[in-house]
Amino acid sequence: MSVYDPLGLLAPLLLPGKIILQDLCITSAAWDDPLPDILQDRWNRWKTYILQLERVSIDRCYKPKDFGEVKNVELRHFCDASNLGYGHCTYLRMTNGRGEVHCTLVLGKSRVSPIKTVTVPRLELTAAVLSVKMSAFLQAELDLKIGREVFWTDSRVVLGYIKNETRRYHVFVANRVRQIRDESSPNQWRHVSTQDNPADAPSRGLTFDQLEASKWFMGPDFIWEREILEETEEEATVIPKDLGLKSNTHASVKEVDELELGRFDHLSSWYRAKRAVAYCLRLKSYLQRCCHARRDGKDVKKVVMEPLTTELLLHAEKEIIRLIQRRTFDEVKSSGISKSHNERERRRHCKETSRLCRLDPFIDDDGILRVGGHLRRSDLSFESKNPAILPQIHLTKLIVSQCHTEVAHGGRGMTTNRLRAKGYWILGSSNFISKFISQCVVCRRLRQPPQIQKMADLPEDRLSPAPLFTYAGVDCFGLWLIKEGRKELKRYGMIFTCMASRGIHIEVLHSLSTDSFTNGLRRFFLSKAL
Repeated sequence: MSVYDPLGLLAPLLLPGKIILQDLCITSAAWDDPLPDILQDRWNRWKTYILQLERVSIDRCYKPKDFGEVKNVELRHFCDASNLGYGHCTYLRMTNGRGEVHCTLVLGKSRVSPIKTVTVPRLELTAAVLSVKMSAFLQAELDLKIGREVFWTDSRVVLGYIKNETRRYHVFVANRVRQIRDESSPNQWRHVSTQDNPADAPSRGLTFDQLEASKWFMGPDFIWEREILEETEEEATVIPKDLGLKSNTHASVKEVDELELGRFDHLSSWYRAKRAVAYCLRLKSYLQRCCHARRDGKDVKKVVMEPLTTELLLHAEKEIIRLIQRRTFDEVKSSGISKSHNERERRRHCKETSRLCRLDPFIDDDGILRVGGHLRRSDLSFESKNPAILPQIHLTKLIVSQCHTEVAHGGRGMTTNRLRAKGYWILGSSNFISKFISQCVVCRRLRQPPQIQKMADLPEDRLSPAPLFTYAGVDCFGLWLIKEGRKELKRYGMIFTCMASRGIHIEVLHSLSTDSFTNGLRRFFLSKAL
């Protein structure tokens, strides 16, 4: 921390010291712990290099004394990265009236690589971001009219990131590419070979002898030329298969003959399940007709997708039932049940230990497992005589929900009859339907018994033994019409109830006025006082 180098002119020599400090931090050493032997040797060697810096002299002025008037000023930025670190350097290129060129180092930077492993292409991209940041800094600080800026990197990967307009990158690469393109344009970036890239020095580090022998302070030879050869053709850029580029993911089509039952778990109604499968069947039919049209040499654009019809929904319903039975019943998987309507033949193929044996099952022409029986000669529909057998799964619950709604949330018997009429036979349907109805929100609201408010505790006046009418309640009732001579008069009753013994006392009131009530209350007090 005692090295003062704000312009980074000694960046190649300071990088080894930064690496030593990083290695020391990885060991989690305390501030007063002695250095390990390996780090101690590296530190002693690096310290000798620092002491030799007194032999280095750098001109304070960018322009030589006899250079004359400067006609053009350009900035040439170089960046590079390695597993040890990444660095940047900027050279000021000046041209006088005689066409002479002079270049000098303006700014340098060196930073160690992160402790967490990062790929070299990403470090190269980070170094490019450092270059555009230093470019913005120099434009603000240099009191010069900069004519042109050029950025050089020896990584074709970085050039591919910057100059590509169609690829999509991950967040790390996308954010840095956006920052580079905001501060510079893609046509300012050039490729330079590693041997001619001066930024290779701050990205790997140099000893003092190597620093003196290098062209770090003056720059590479090609920027001293009067006419720098520009790239005539766009160099081929390479984008590696690292985490920078999002792969073009294609949906892998797996050849399966049926859907997964788990795909229906998020559906909330039987109609939605049928409609979802109907859309798939419609798309399948459309693609098949397109293939046939292309094979026959017809125009594919004339193939029209058919609308969603009732027949397509019925087809989808059969497909779902077949799928459920193939995934649930082993007899259907192994074709253990015959399609014959001969009862003996069916029983011979169905195991006696099977839970389907008592239902006399058979497979119809559509491949659906149905209940047998003795109703083949009745006038009922085929689905009513031979309902399809279903297990207790989520899709079956959706069928029960639809039938339960169609019978206006009737009881278990009405729901079961509706299921039979529509051609469904659920194994263990009594308990399954009862459990569904018990969880139905509408049924619980409609069939809930009226709530009875819990009676509060009796007051102390009604529980404590006391003389008659010590605690009493009063109320008025009536009216009654009485005769007094030839007149009919209205009279009311005033009843007093003893709180402890439930005894009563009645007084007659001439009206319901306050005076009449007060007089009746006084008569009650006098009668009890006597």
